[in-house]
Amino acid sequence: SRYYLQLLVEEGKRDKMGLEKWLTVGIVFCVTHLLSLAHQQRAQVRPLSDAPIVLIHCAQGKDRSVAVAMAVVLIFAKLDSFPLRWDWELMELVARNWIGNRDVNVAVTDQAAANADGNAVDDLAECDGCDPQSRSGLSADFVERLKGHEGRDLLLDWVSVARRHRHRLHHRHHQLSAPSRPFQLHSEVTHKAGIIEDSAPASAAIKSIPSNSESGDDDKETRINSEDAPFASKEHIRVVLHWIRQDREHAEPTRSTLQK
Repeated sequence: SRYYLQLLVEEGKRDKMGLEKWLTVGIVFCVTHLLSLAHQQRAQVRPLSDAPIVLIHCAQGKDRSVAVAMAVVLIFAKLDSFPLRWDWELMELVARNWIGNRDVNVAVTDQAAANADGNAVDDLAECDGCDPQSRSGLSADFVERLKGHEGRDLLLDWVSVARRHRHRLHHRHHQLSAPSRPFQLHSEVTHKAGIIEDSAPASAAIKSIPSNSESGDDDKETRINSEDAPFASKEHIRVVLHWIRQDREHAEPTRSTLQK
């Protein structure tokens, strides 16, 4: 089954505020259907070999569609993993805002996925001349609300939730990776039969002292993953654009698009 959403955003300079107005709608559509497809796999409605796919397309194929894809990846993907993996826990967390009510007509639970029907489109040509949102799986009222202040506030809330979520995961990862017993830089010296034995080899003591470069990298990583760090830094945006270019021949968003 396929769903279809048309974002009514003009090209180039005619865009003006269009992309900002529709961005939240596009993100909600992507997250909703990625979750739905994942739950269908879990409920064994879809083969596990079929990866959840949401196609984002525009006439030029390199600016507005790239902006939506970048926003989805930046917020909901694990940027430090290879290959790129979705943070399903975060998706489920933020999707509670709209899943389980009349705003969405898509199966996004294991039980619902097993009996999924909805208003999917088997042939996208059926959408010619119909309301652009009628085949999206999102209610028309919900789409209109997302285009206003509610959508903007929801997007900012996601950023806040995602920042705290990543900070918590980063902190948990460091706790799990830390040795159960910290290495002591001073050697424990014992006397046995008049012989002085050093329980910690000199080489181990040297290795335990971080070099300046390692220390700097740790500090940089801490700043990036701290709870008050900028969410969409230049480094993060470069990483996201790199990932998208792996699957797109042309992905050259304009500077104004990146700023948005």
